[in-house]
Amino acid sequence: MSVLLLSGTHEPDVVADVSLVIDTKVKAILAHASQLDGDADAIRDVVYERAEQAGRPVGVAFGEAFRCLDLAF
Repeated sequence: MSVLLLSGTHEPDVVADVSLVIDTKVKAILAHASQLDGDADAIRDVVYERAEQAGRPVGVAFGEAFRCLDLAF
C-alpha cells in the first residue's frame, strides 16, 4: 500500500513532529528569497506560529499537519 500526504489541507489527520528540524525548515524557506514578498522576520514568525498550532493538539512543540490518503495500488 502506498500513502500520499497532502499539506495545506483544511482537514489534516496526521501531524509530523518537526520539533528537531524547525530551525532548518525556517532557514530553507527563507533561502527562497525570490519567492518571498515580505519581511523575513514576519515570515519566520508565521512559520513558527503555524508549527506551534499544528503541534499543540498532539503534544509536540512544533508540528506539520497533513491529510493522509491511502492509495490502492
